Amino acid sequence: MSRFFILTLFLATIMSAACADPTLQDLLNYPVVDQKCPEEIIKEEAMGLVKQGQASFLVLSKKNPVGQTFRVGENAEVLWRICVGICHWPDSWQQGEEVTLTLYDSPEKREKLYCRTIDFDHKWFKWDVAFDIHLPTKPGAEYYFELTHNGAGDDAINVAYIPRDAYPYGSAYVGNQIQKDIDLYFVVISKLKSNPEKDLDRFLNQFDMSRPELSRARQALLDGDRQAAVNAVLDWFNSYLKTADWVWRLDPNTKYDTTRMDEVCDQGRLYRKDAQTSAQWIPMGKETTWREVWPESSDYVRMNDLFASLGHAYAATHDEKYARKLNELMADYMQDNTSPFEGGMRGGRWVAMFQAWRLGDAWDGVANAVESKGLTGSVRLAWLDYWARMADFAMREPSGGNHANAVAEALMKFATRFPVFKNSKKWFDFGWQKLVSNSLKLFRDDGGCVEPAMNYHGFSLANLMAGIETAKSFGTQPPPELLAKLEKALAYTAYMLKPDGQIPSYGDTDCEDFRPGVTKPDVWRKGEAMEGAKLFDRSDLLYIATAGKQGTRPAQNSYCFPETGHFILRSDWGGENGKGFEDSRYLFFRAGRFGSHGHDDLNSVTLYAYGRPLLIDPGRTTYGTPLMFELSKNRSHNVLLVDDLDMNHPEPHLKAWHTTPIADCVENAYSELYPGVEHRRAIVFVRPDYYVLFDRAQSDKPHSYGINFWLTPPEVTIDNKQLLVYTNEPNGSNILLQAISRDGIYITKRNGTVDLGNKERNDIPVVTFRRDGNTATDFATLLYPFPKNVEPGYVRVSQFTVTGGIGCTVTTPERSHILVYCWDGGRAQLPRDTFEFAGKMCVLDTQSMSFSTTGCTSLRLQGKQILSAEQPVEELCVEYTPDAVLVHCKKPEPTLKIASLERRIAVVNGTKLQIASSTFEPFRHFAERR
Repeated sequence: MSRFFILTLFLATIMSAACADPTLQDLLNYPVVDQKCPEEIIKEEAMGLVKQGQASFLVLSKKNPVGQTFRVGENAEVLWRICVGICHWPDSWQQGEEVTLTLYDSPEKREKLYCRTIDFDHKWFKWDVAFDIHLPTKPGAEYYFELTHNGAGDDAINVAYIPRDAYPYGSAYVGNQIQKDIDLYFVVISKLKSNPEKDLDRFLNQFDMSRPELSRARQALLDGDRQAAVNAVLDWFNSYLKTADWVWRLDPNTKYDTTRMDEVCDQGRLYRKDAQTSAQWIPMGKETTWREVWPESSDYVRMNDLFASLGHAYAATHDEKYARKLNELMADYMQDNTSPFEGGMRGGRWVAMFQAWRLGDAWDGVANAVESKGLTGSVRLAWLDYWARMADFAMREPSGGNHANAVAEALMKFATRFPVFKNSKKWFDFGWQKLVSNSLKLFRDDGGCVEPAMNYHGFSLANLMAGIETAKSFGTQPPPELLAKLEKALAYTAYMLKPDGQIPSYGDTDCEDFRPGVTKPDVWRKGEAMEGAKLFDRSDLLYIATAGKQGTRPAQNSYCFPETGHFILRSDWGGENGKGFEDSRYLFFRAGRFGSHGHDDLNSVTLYAYGRPLLIDPGRTTYGTPLMFELSKNRSHNVLLVDDLDMNHPEPHLKAWHTTPIADCVENAYSELYPGVEHRRAIVFVRPDYYVLFDRAQSDKPHSYGINFWLTPPEVTIDNKQLLVYTNEPNGSNILLQAISRDGIYITKRNGTVDLGNKERNDIPVVTFRRDGNTATDFATLLYPFPKNVEPGYVRVSQFTVTGGIGCTVTTPERSHILVYCWDGGRAQLPRDTFEFAGKMCVLDTQSMSFSTTGCTSLRLQGKQILSAEQPVEELCVEYTPDAVLVHCKKPEPTLKIASLERRIAVVNGTKLQIASSTFEPFRHFAERR
């Protein structure tokens, strides 16, 4: 039998005196749910139950107080907290209204035991409204709490109740009258009768006493002195935090501004900014519940940031007031936040990822105040204990998606930082297995994340890379399939980057700043793109990471990610040594699936050109706010709008993807993008200058259809006669939008709002090309970006009739093109035998006669047969240079004939051929083999 096993048995059986420190005893005896109504509900809180129809609202007013009798459990020693379902939604609780909770001994109110009033400015709570009572009690004691209203506002606030007799140990009161057939929704949290010896044994038993850094603690236990063992653990913890290189320590050369922490210490208030610039504050004292949120948001106090600030304030000044406040708030936080697996409440805070995050940054405050006297040993030890318990919670609580990667990486990191815990290996192994299995599902085979938001793709990828590095440092190698998925995900990130190195905004991703000349952090090129280059020796990723200054130019300009449904139509990768790299034209087409963190943005586009974004996606803002709700809707994206309907989330159907030296083409469809409405969107990129958007909406009922565009300030120019819009940024590039299919179209304009780094702008021009009263309709819209100081007036567009689609000519001083798009194949013809085409898509340069087609069987120009084939040619690009005909054809068609136009040399898919007549058959040898 090992010495360590003997020690474990000895620890479990010794009966020495309990720990002499009553504070540690108290902190190890955390509060738990004692009473709740309804008793059977575990996960949902009041507002959730109302939404599910399991609870209802009654009205609290000045003349109509509401209350509830209850009793505490047979083991209760301290009545810690009461949570009630006061509805703080804007239509319920209005300016000026106040609610008071008073605790009495009984409905007769012989003795007032507690009272707190919450005003409108401090009504903002995440989930239930909590009142911290902290009242010593006797087992089985009975109480009555009452909610009263001050009569201001509309004198009416909703309070959740259960419409049945749901609580056997008490009753609801409404207007001071007992209501035996209903009960208020409530939760009572109590500290139960403590067992100091058991709590101390649990604390000490979680440590691996065989480790050398705990040798003093091990010897103290062998000597039967648990208090000495506790002291030895504390000494190790202090020493460890003094030297830990992963802690966020205050730079001694930094002058630290203690203003906000002075307010926390001296006023008991955490201001949103500071007392001089913001009147919004959250209490920071005994009454703090850690459920408070900032007004009109879902942002609660990030306690580890607060604790780090208090620690930094101490490190900068060595003023013990900061350490004392840190001590007070850390103790309060631990007591107020018992995990559900230990008997605490559920609610949104208890997401595995949230607790896993906190495992990493919970130590900055303690480490910076480690030399203080105000931060007591009891709180430090309880803090160590608390986060070991939270690691167990993060492991046990289910998680998936980006959350799972975050949980996995955090558990691995916590285990490596605190190997003194017995469960460290279990946390590490669990984290690694979860990271591997989840990442293989989280990233598609083309590298894109299943969660359609670039921020969350990056977040998941960062956790994967960090977890792999942690695993490698302990001799664990990632399996080949995980490395293959990692390479794909890093390459996806690099190829998705816009020419300025920023990520495209879609889903819950921050909106890129569109102002010209603004300095932007180059973190994605230097981060993920460079990591991919280094890890997998990818010279193409190095080229992207260095903006063309190193590495090998990517093999193609445009790129598709078919499983994710994302497409990049890009003009070029710049010139030598990165010259002009950031001036490239770039369009992002989101034609994938909806998913977690996704928005109603299916078939949306964004566009960047000549140094800045021109068609934007407004991205995200603070979660839970009205603006966040608005930004997630279809009207906040460059999509098809149908009446005022919400967008559905059907499966995509990719119908075409072609990229050639002359033109790119992509088409995607959603059969039921809106109720009863199919939407097909095709984009033709006429290299290297402009894009044409083709949209077809079909329904069996008439609708008002619109093609929506988010542009950039300042005010745009709208020409309702020519049906065109262009932006007017004097210091940067701009874009022209022009309707090609014009019958019945009109333009509307409004201003939208975006959040640029927590600074809202409500001057964003949003224009919509609309057509009303049709069951089916086709739109064609020119998207023409132009550089700084160039006027848009030189572009001329005209439409011509096409069977089954739309045709147009686009003319600039330099070039003229004929464009045709037929949704399912068709014919196009211009007068006097000028142009004739049979197929699906055609882009023809009328000067050079070069062209790109899809699904084509015939092309005639100026009476000459330029192309003919017995079967549709899937993808074809023909360039006429002065000396040769360059032919690019993805799938050879043996019957294809091409006019030589007096050239004598052809280069077909890289192979040189001699031409002897006015036409040639580049793939005749395929027919001969038959």
